[in-house]
Amino acid sequence: MAMKFGIGLFIVLAVVGVASLLASRQVGHSHDAAGDLALFEQPAAQTLTVKLADISFAPAALRAQRNSLVEVALENTGRLDHDFTIKKIDVDQALERSGAAPAGHQHVDEYAVHVALGASQTARLRLHLHAPGTYTFFCTVLGHEQAGMRGTLVVE
Repeated sequence: MAMKFGIGLFIVLAVVGVASLLASRQVGHSHDAAGDLALFEQPAAQTLTVKLADISFAPAALRAQRNSLVEVALENTGRLDHDFTIKKIDVDQALERSGAAPAGHQHVDEYAVHVALGASQTARLRLHLHAPGTYTFFCTVLGHEQAGMRGTLVVE
């Protein structure tokens, strides 16, 4: 009897541990919400750092190569909630953040990429970029994009 209880407890603890790990990582694809956590197991060809402040992105212009794995290190240095959003882009993606998304900020299916960050929160976003083009990134918090919180990602 004690052996069955020990095995049962082990299974419960293992499930809780895996659930906690998955809660801090999110994955997605612009066409498929399943995503690919393996993107964190591969070396990134390039790392871009983007600071989200009140009310701007720094830098506001990013460049990357198509068919490459790019890590975007996001840091909300502002006092307000912000997000990094791209409406349409052909990309595989995986996300690791320093905590849960701010209240009221969940992934929105109408956006290919959407990472919400509370004040002082950070995230690592891995993107495998498929198609060349110029893509606008912006903050969806009410009034932020209109106040100038947007930028461009050029995929060459």
